[in-house]
Amino acid sequence: MLDKPGRGRYSACPEENAMASLTEITRNKRKRRHQNAGRDRKRKMSQASTASYDELFAGCGAPGEAAPKAKSNDSSKSS
Repeated sequence: MLDKPGRGRYSACPEENAMASLTEITRNKRKRRHQNAGRDRKRKMSQASTASYDELFAGCGAPGEAAPKAKSNDSSKSS
């Protein structure tokens, strides 16, 4: 079928693998573009939500130095 020359999906051969209709090609293209757009959107969102190494460890201080003291979040002292 597809392994013979001139028998591809879009060939003009009127036999088994007749050329797909223009409507079918358009529907498949639209579906593919929507899927690719969603994949690209999710890829951009995931890259934006992932903190870089510097951002992730910015509060730990410089390497080789003591870590900064943590702030206490005790709500009983604030009254």
